Amino acid sequence: MRDRRKRKVEAALLVLLLWLFSAPSLHAQQLTQGNRITYACSEERLSTALKAIERLSGFYKLQFSSEDVEPYRVSIHINGVTMDVALRDLLRNTPLRYSVKDRFIRLSKPAQPAAGLASGDVYGTVFDAEKQPAIGATVRVKGVSGGVVTDVDGKYKIKVAPGQTLVFSYVGMKTAEKNYTGRNHMDVYMEASEEFMLQDVVVNGYYSRSKESYTGSEITIKAEQLKDLGATNILSTLSAYNPSLRLTEEADYGSDPNHVPEVTLRGQSTFDLRGSAESSRANPNGPLYIMDGVEVSAQTVYDYDINRIDNITILKDASATAMYGSRGANGVIVMTTKRPQPGRIKVDFSANYALSVPDLRDYNLMNAAEKLEFERLAGRYIFAAGGLEGQLAMDRLYNARLQEVARGVNTYWLSQPLRTSLYQKYSVILEGGDNNLRYQLNGRYDTNAGVMKGSDRDNYGLSAVLDYNIGENFRVRNDLSVSEVKSNNSPYGSFSLFAQQNPYDRIYDSEGHLVKVLSTNHVNPMINATLANRDKTNTTTWTDNFYLEWRFLNAFRLTARLSYAKALSQQETFVSPNSPAYAEETEIEKKGRATYFNTTETTLDGNVLLSYYSTFRKVHTLSMTLGTNFTDNTVRGQGFSATGFLNDNLDNIHFAQQYAANSKPASESDVSRLFGVLFNANYGLKERYYVDFSFRTDGSSKFGNDSRFAPFWSLGVAWNVHKEKFMNEKFANLRLRASMGSTGNINFASSQAITRYYYHANNIYLDSWGATLQGYGNNKLKWQQTMAYNLGVDISVFNGRLAFYGDVYRKLTDNLLLPMNVAPSTGFTSYTENVGEVENTGWEARLSANWLKTKDFSWTTTFSAFHNKNRIRKISNELEEMNKRHNTDKNSNIGGRVANQYENGNSTTAIYVVRSGGIDPATGNEIYYKRDGSLSFIYDYKDKVVVGDTEPKYNGNIINNIAWKGFNLYAVTTYKYGGKAYNSTLATKVEGANPALNADKRVLYDRWKQPGDHTMFRRIDDQSPVYQTSRFVQDNNSLVLSNLSLTYTVPKKFIAAFGVEYVKLTASATDLVRFSSIKQERGIAYPYAHSYSFGLNIRF
Repeated sequence: MRDRRKRKVEAALLVLLLWLFSAPSLHAQQLTQGNRITYACSEERLSTALKAIERLSGFYKLQFSSEDVEPYRVSIHINGVTMDVALRDLLRNTPLRYSVKDRFIRLSKPAQPAAGLASGDVYGTVFDAEKQPAIGATVRVKGVSGGVVTDVDGKYKIKVAPGQTLVFSYVGMKTAEKNYTGRNHMDVYMEASEEFMLQDVVVNGYYSRSKESYTGSEITIKAEQLKDLGATNILSTLSAYNPSLRLTEEADYGSDPNHVPEVTLRGQSTFDLRGSAESSRANPNGPLYIMDGVEVSAQTVYDYDINRIDNITILKDASATAMYGSRGANGVIVMTTKRPQPGRIKVDFSANYALSVPDLRDYNLMNAAEKLEFERLAGRYIFAAGGLEGQLAMDRLYNARLQEVARGVNTYWLSQPLRTSLYQKYSVILEGGDNNLRYQLNGRYDTNAGVMKGSDRDNYGLSAVLDYNIGENFRVRNDLSVSEVKSNNSPYGSFSLFAQQNPYDRIYDSEGHLVKVLSTNHVNPMINATLANRDKTNTTTWTDNFYLEWRFLNAFRLTARLSYAKALSQQETFVSPNSPAYAEETEIEKKGRATYFNTTETTLDGNVLLSYYSTFRKVHTLSMTLGTNFTDNTVRGQGFSATGFLNDNLDNIHFAQQYAANSKPASESDVSRLFGVLFNANYGLKERYYVDFSFRTDGSSKFGNDSRFAPFWSLGVAWNVHKEKFMNEKFANLRLRASMGSTGNINFASSQAITRYYYHANNIYLDSWGATLQGYGNNKLKWQQTMAYNLGVDISVFNGRLAFYGDVYRKLTDNLLLPMNVAPSTGFTSYTENVGEVENTGWEARLSANWLKTKDFSWTTTFSAFHNKNRIRKISNELEEMNKRHNTDKNSNIGGRVANQYENGNSTTAIYVVRSGGIDPATGNEIYYKRDGSLSFIYDYKDKVVVGDTEPKYNGNIINNIAWKGFNLYAVTTYKYGGKAYNSTLATKVEGANPALNADKRVLYDRWKQPGDHTMFRRIDDQSPVYQTSRFVQDNNSLVLSNLSLTYTVPKKFIAAFGVEYVKLTASATDLVRFSSIKQERGIAYPYAHSYSFGLNIRF
């Protein structure tokens, strides 16, 4: 009895073990991996429907024979189902069955015994259009049921009789037929088919829509497109694919690795007043950045690992951005990261190396002999006070420098703080799991040593992603990451210091020591690099994103997302007491300076969304999303400055003697909160006509108590004309789109609605601190709102060989927040009010043409163009006063920078200067135009008019892609035309050149010398102020070969034996050729650079 009971227990354990080991395979058949699928069609070809659900799954690869599926048409409505449910519904009324192997799903008819075949084996390999093994291709004998499927190496083996024909079919490829002539080995190379078009999906951060149902204006850039250009950061690459997204050209910062470029999308919708006391740290015209449904900063995007990006969608019009309400007016950039994939453990490794070479092509400085001659002609060696001894001293000085030039002294100061730097970037992604639990681990490190010595930016990061399916209806995902950014600015200081130095000055004396004081009477800028000076920032960020999804009742989906981020930033600067800045300081307590400032920023971001999708009566589709989201952002900082250091070795703050003059420890605190409720509905009829409506109401702590909440909305329509029965079949796609709606902008300081006080901690009276009014609040402060209109068309003909995408738009932003002047007797000078209006109108277009396409070769060119016109419709009285202050301030009317000026009817980027009549041939003095058209030799700021605009009339890109076998060549040419620029080089280093400093070579030429000369510049010895006039405003047109990239994907047959799945090599170069209509110095504080890079991506 006991033995029998023991045998039963053993049998039960055996059954349990067999069940446990079989469970993974049972779960695998559930096909729960990939995206849930929402799809509807009516009397659609089965082949087209299969391709659609393959695309929507984002994971599985469907394999089928065109002949097997061609006879069937299907009508289906599924919402948020797994792949097995989708296939079951699609194949319900067909004899087709499917089998699964890893990610590959093969569809076929039930096999029937093959009759009458003679014995004879044919074997070989089937290759796809990219010469890669075709995994899961179907091979069968024509006219006979059944067949075989190629293995993971694309190999097959089949029995066939002489005279019979083999049929090879593979998804996305043209069916191939080969006659059997008795040869046993037969390799087949298949050609790509244009018959099927993938159904694109638009991701907007809250929900996804099929491309054909989307009414908004957008562009999606895939991960491979980003990497094919050898990009080092995401922002610079996006502008290559979308010209309406522009990186602000800043001549000062050049290639500084620690400067994050500013971005605008479809022009400037508000005034950039960040120089004022009410400024915000964020770019007021910058777009909103969303990553996996959570708002992130431009800094995060700039530093993010490009290998983790799956796709990026740029949302442009109101229909696309209305779901972001108060944050969507400047456009939205939505980034989706890669999800972990199931199966065996896979490792994806990427390494990128780049050499950056300083680009000094725009510098045209004088050599030693030219500079000395310029000084002589400018009268620098004439003793102004008169007297023989004084003049003899000046002659001796001139002769001494002349002797140095004769000895061959010709110092090239520009090269002294520069280097050819190396950029290194490494990324490792490890992933695996099964259909229920998947994981992804990511590690990255990149170091960018700038071209100025001592400048660098190091970026470290670790992340872990867990994705868990609980049954068929629940999904949980968590993404935890930590990153650290360490940045150092160059100890050499501003590059402009080296551009000023005289080439006849030696850097080192005869004993090899640095010359301390140069001919400019300034300290040698090389000395700074020998001291303990430092300027560094360390930022550590922890981020956790949690996502929960529940699908129920077939048509509903409930999602919840919560993100928490904390960033700690430590800024530290130290200026040595031996620095030239303290050369004349005698008090030890004031020599040297250390500044510390620590900032902590915490962000909580969350949303809950309920989505519904349904198809009814086969021709109607309805998608709806209802939800809410909130954000809470808190920034707190504290720091101090101290002075009085004895030497470089005692640079710890402990050795400081006192706080810096007129300072003490300081702190800041900024809290902002946002709460919103949103709704979207999309209705489709017969897959041809779509209407989309969005509504959102936002409440923000940035606004007054009387106007906390504001509504935003959009209405869009789309017509898929190519699906009409009357349309020519040549049109693969013809869509018309239109939208209108209202969005907002909150990229400004959070304290403008609040009355603020400044406490005087040094003045204590009766145990209390005194306070003065710092800023007056406005409880009625309302939201800035942008009313946007958009018309668009998408056309694709000749099987997609020629495609055109175009949009025209108008954006009117009103209730702009601007300072308003009030009487000083009130205790303050201004407060913030809703008074401004700005309008942007324009168009953008993109034309893609596939000129040539053969089995091994393809050439595609994409032309893009963008035009925007900006106009101010209303400004405040404070801006009018600011204009007056700029005009009456002498320093605002001379020099190389034209102050911003805002007037109704003109643009925010207009150039205001006095019109010039040129140089008078008789006197050599400049002639000025009065407003009434008359001429005068007297400069008057009241004669300022608009003479141009820094915004180009047209800008865009031309991208050529040539593919041959595994090679891909990309050439990106960037152009701009119709803009103007104030050439500061002419105003400060030619005409306004200081004879004591080095200057542009043109200072010696085109100068007025004698009566009758018709020249561009005044006489060389004229040192009077150089006023800002139209003489220095020039056309700013350019054509730049901004990127040249070559990639090579190694065929699998060369790497499979090593256990390697994928190898891709990339070589690229940036800014190789530049043609410009303007010759001026670029990279004033930090030089530009062109880079040459090499990349390796390997997966195994």
